Amino acid sequence: MIGELLNDLGVVYTNLGEFKEALQYHSESIAFKERYNAENLTTLASSYANKAATFQYLAQVDSAIIFLNKALELREKVFGKN
Repeated sequence: MIGELLNDLGVVYTNLGEFKEALQYHSESIAFKERYNAENLTTLASSYANKAATFQYLAQVDSAIIFLNKALELREKVFGKN
C-alpha cells in the first residue's frame, strides 16, 4: 500500500510538471517495493514504467529505456513472453 501511494505521488508530480519531485517519489516507491513487496512483481514493474515515463518527459531517453527494460523483464517473468 505504501509503495503504491509513493508511486501515485510520483505520477501526480509528473502530471504537474514537477519532475524532480516525481523522480524522488518513484525512487522511494521502487525502493519500498523491492524491500517489502518483492513478491508482487507487477506493481514493481508499474513503478519502473512510471519512472521511465518521467524520464521521457525530461527527454532523458537512455534512462527511460533502462527503466522500461526493467519493467518489461518483470512483466515477462509474470506473464511470459508473447
